Amino acid sequence: MRKKEAVNDYRYFPEPDLPPTIVTEDYLSAVRATMPELPATLYARFTESYGLSDYDASVLVDDKHSALYFEEVVKHVPKYKQASNWIAGPIRGYLNENALGMDDFCLKPAQIAEIIELIESNKISHTAATQQLFPAMTQNADASAESLVGTLGLANITDTSFIDGLVQTVLAEFPDKVTEYRAGKLGLLGLFVGEVMKRSKGKADPKTANALVKAALEQE
Repeated sequence: MRKKEAVNDYRYFPEPDLPPTIVTEDYLSAVRATMPELPATLYARFTESYGLSDYDASVLVDDKHSALYFEEVVKHVPKYKQASNWIAGPIRGYLNENALGMDDFCLKPAQIAEIIELIESNKISHTAATQQLFPAMTQNADASAESLVGTLGLANITDTSFIDGLVQTVLAEFPDKVTEYRAGKLGLLGLFVGEVMKRSKGKADPKTANALVKAALEQE
């Protein structure tokens, strides 16, 4: 189209009633100062400063509200990967199911940060948080995560004597698998830990269960 302006047959000419626009450097500087961070800048900061993967950063910057929500979550709890996973996983799943946008999400960033803190402190398992606590919070947006953990009885069981009792029960039920493990089939550890978690209805502290199962299996 620009080439046509110089071709006589098209008879292009400047509009006499439109004055020329002069853009000064001061004006450009003022515009730059008021502009939000653009996706490319956010992507670079998320990968460099927060250590997120290319995929995680791309998912966040793909939507302005998701990126801003992430920034608010990590102000409360500096667990960057976990915050990204929550936004890309449970939160996005909930929004898709309810045909909502990120700007319509009912929970505040501080509430998601509270869930992450409960998981990181081993007060609740990740499974219980995603499958029970999170859905309950979306139905009770004014409630705190910790209060719902108590109401729903989702707190991890850290009583080692109780968990060890479950461990002994599981090992007694699978004597052949115990023999295979002690013979070098170490991948069976997950089977025993899974059985312990099943019997505790997912409430046993996974780290404690794993340690107790491993200790019991190493005892001849």
